[in-house]
Amino acid sequence: MMEHLIADRSAGVGLSQASHNGSILRRFLASALLLCLLVSFLPTAIADDDWSTANVLTDGSSSSDAVDHDGDSTDWWTIDILNGDRLEVDVTSPTGDYGFDLFGCFGTDHWEGKVQIWDAKDVNGVMERDQKHFDQDFSSSGSASISALVNPSSPDWGSHTGPTTWYIMVKSLSTCARDDFDYTISPSVDTTNRDTDEDGFVNTEDDCDDVQGTSTEDRKGCPDGDSDGWSDAGDRFPTDGTQWSDGDGDGYGDNPAPATMPDHCPQYFGNSDQDRYGCRDSDADGWSDPDPTAIFSTESWNVSDGADAFEFDSTQWSDYDLDGYGDNWDNFDWNASRAEAGVGVFYEGATEPDACPLRWGSSMEDRIGCPDSDGDGWSDPDTDWGAENGSDAFPTDDTQWADRDLDGFGDNPDGNSPDAFPDNPSQWDDSDGDGWGDNQGPGATQVDYFPSEPSQWADMDSDGYGDNSSGLNPDGCKDRAGTSTMDRYGCPDADGDGYSNPDAEWPAHPSGFADAFNDQASQWADTDGDGYGDN
Repeated sequence: MMEHLIADRSAGVGLSQASHNGSILRRFLASALLLCLLVSFLPTAIADDDWSTANVLTDGSSSSDAVDHDGDSTDWWTIDILNGDRLEVDVTSPTGDYGFDLFGCFGTDHWEGKVQIWDAKDVNGVMERDQKHFDQDFSSSGSASISALVNPSSPDWGSHTGPTTWYIMVKSLSTCARDDFDYTISPSVDTTNRDTDEDGFVNTEDDCDDVQGTSTEDRKGCPDGDSDGWSDAGDRFPTDGTQWSDGDGDGYGDNPAPATMPDHCPQYFGNSDQDRYGCRDSDADGWSDPDPTAIFSTESWNVSDGADAFEFDSTQWSDYDLDGYGDNWDNFDWNASRAEAGVGVFYEGATEPDACPLRWGSSMEDRIGCPDSDGDGWSDPDTDWGAENGSDAFPTDDTQWADRDLDGFGDNPDGNSPDAFPDNPSQWDDSDGDGWGDNQGPGATQVDYFPSEPSQWADMDSDGYGDNSSGLNPDGCKDRAGTSTMDRYGCPDADGDGYSNPDAEWPAHPSGFADAFNDQASQWADTDGDGYGDN
């Protein structure tokens, strides 16, 4: 019995041990299963699973990742291409089939996936996914690779122009058990027809890849503001469609009329722009130099054709009467009369303007370029210009021309009958040369009351003694007539003895020199001051 008990006990121990070992196995298997489930839910992809945070693809560079329907099921990629580009996207997977697993999937468990390609639109300056243009499945049981050729300008791809952004989705689809697969995505951009600036010229032909243009002559696809076929950079006249070249570099185009401002001297630099364009203009007034032998011009060019009559004077260019004086003027008062004459223009600072542009003349003193009969430089008077204006007051006397006071005597002191007082019509002679006139007639001014004495001329009190204190016999009492001649001239002398009566400024002898006895003609000095004369 004891043995049976021991045997039973041993058997129980055996059964218990077996049960224990089975429990451990079950725990291990359960743990392993749980671990597998947890691992299956861990994210394993590098690319983002939302289009807004898609990873960026680069032309010619492959990127590898993995997706799993039960974990990171979707990856998004994005790439930008330029106008005219075509994009080829290849997605391949090296992952093979999985065999029978513990979850009851019989046969071979195939992975399945999907590739989609979307375009994008600009929303307030931010590119956002827009329309789907490609959607294709692939799997390990069929094709393990997908290739898509994106042609943005095609209607199937949205008929896009300009740069475009594309989003590529790689997604794992649900199968019996194992849904994860590795993949490689490879973008390739065909730039053969790239037109970065969208001007119709592909980059391989476009000389200005990044700037729109229509030029076709010197360069292709560059800006051409005047649409003449020549690029702005190569067009010497980028805003003029009739001109583009300028061989002599003077700013005037080589194309002849009717082109804008054609260069009449295309082989020689010139800046004329009035009578003709682009020819030599020595004084830079706009009027070309004469070129009678056509050395610098395409044709002979003379003053009669419009050339500059004063090629070294920038203020003058025309000379209607051919007297050597220019038709331009700088006096506003001439505007009305010159408008009638129809020659010249107002020009501030004009050199030697011809006052008589329609009449030959040689005058150059009072006015320039008018008739001058006596050749003294002063013009002959006419209805508009008399002696009072400055014309020759003596048109037949070449020694005189001016008579400012119009008294008939010339102002030139070295000429015939010179006027000693050119600004005083009441005087013309000055015998003693003291600047005071000999004429003492009615109304005369600046009269010399001592015409033969150059040191005296005025006598305010008319007593015969001059008022000039430094002159001969100066009047000691200018405002009082007198006859004194001894102590001073021209003062009152009551007793007529030659000595003047004393006054506050001129005391009597011996304190001064005045008559000490102004009522006694025989006495005048009193040296000792005792009241008795010295005589």
